[in-house]
Amino acid sequence: MRTPTVVLLAFVSVFGCAAGRGTRRAPQPQPVHTLRQLQDAVRTGNRRSEWSVLSPGFKARLNQRMGRTIDLADYTHFRLVQQRNPRVREAEKYLQGASISGVRMTGQGRARVTIWFGGPLFFGRAVNVQMIYLSRWELYLTDERDPYWGFHGDNAITAQPDGEGGYNIVTRDPQGQVTWQEHIEAKRVRAFQTRTAWYFDHLGELESYFG
Repeated sequence: MRTPTVVLLAFVSVFGCAAGRGTRRAPQPQPVHTLRQLQDAVRTGNRRSEWSVLSPGFKARLNQRMGRTIDLADYTHFRLVQQRNPRVREAEKYLQGASISGVRMTGQGRARVTIWFGGPLFFGRAVNVQMIYLSRWELYLTDERDPYWGFHGDNAITAQPDGEGGYNIVTRDPQGQVTWQEHIEAKRVRAFQTRTAWYFDHLGELESYFG
């Protein structure tokens, strides 16, 4: 991930068919897939993966709260320090047994998701979070391991084709001012793909619990 946005705070760690005869379609992404990604990321200490399950709106609110744009290096350091807190370690433990007990659509591509936590930390009860369904683009290069990526419709980072097989990568601040740009020549492009998934947009009462 190359986009210069935002840090997950402590509360994030608590978490975050056939189309016709002879034709098969890939399974539709579901909120449970995002929860499983977060569980796997927390268990293995993959901070990049933890960070990637937050929506742009969530990240913008965190940036506003912090008073600046926080990058992945800041987040990784924060999570390292966070491990000293026994409450966070306990939350991570019970996250592994959490499951989704209900999904209610609240709008187009938006849902209220109920997550059931066992153990004494949440008193064996459900927590409601908000999730959003988004389309994400990924630009893979021949000379770099990690792709550039961003969300369609989000101007924080964009990838515009140059008409010759390459791309112009541009990042902007919340006011829309260009903060950085790079031209990627066609010979460096390995692949460009789009995928859809559910992202955490608001963590509800978990935010105040860890505030």
